Amino acid sequence: MVQVYVNNIPVISSEKNKNRAKNEGKSVLEIIKAIESGEVSESVSVALSQTELLDEILREAKLVEAAGGIVFEPDGRFLLFFRRGWWDLPKGKIDKGESPEQAALREVWEECGLENLKIKAPLPDSYHTYREKGKLILKKTYWYFMSIPEKQNPILQTEEDIEDSVWVSFEEMDAYQYKTYPNILEVVRSSQQLLS
Repeated sequence: MVQVYVNNIPVISSEKNKNRAKNEGKSVLEIIKAIESGEVSESVSVALSQTELLDEILREAKLVEAAGGIVFEPDGRFLLFFRRGWWDLPKGKIDKGESPEQAALREVWEECGLENLKIKAPLPDSYHTYREKGKLILKKTYWYFMSIPEKQNPILQTEEDIEDSVWVSFEEMDAYQYKTYPNILEVVRSSQQLLS
């Protein structure tokens, strides 16, 4: 199963629905446009495999790949930062010739100034769409569970509109979840499952 977020609303692949009529006659691209226009405002499950869902979107969309991380201090708190009205995790586009792991480490360092970062494990990738100059973009982000060896104060990259940061525990996350993108909440949940 994969979820592709469109305006923070998930379009979910579900092979269990294969025997049903496909999405009430709407294509995935029509569903995306309906979400973008506000006609659809709740999650949509489509009778497609993960590969089929992504392939349908990529018929019209350009793929952009990014990488990022959820960084944990030794005390088990992780870093959130506030950018453009939302609590977020550090991430950014993969440069030519970079592996996703290299890009994730670079982006976390650039956006937060954290030293001695170490990737501990990969996390599930996330997908979301947006429009750039009218063109549909499908952004795939590779996520990593990261650690730092000692407490650090982030040095925020303000030119990327990063205004504030906090180190939070999973229990404290409740206070931030309503202003956190749903795909970022999925990364937080995945990291929590990794620790259990």
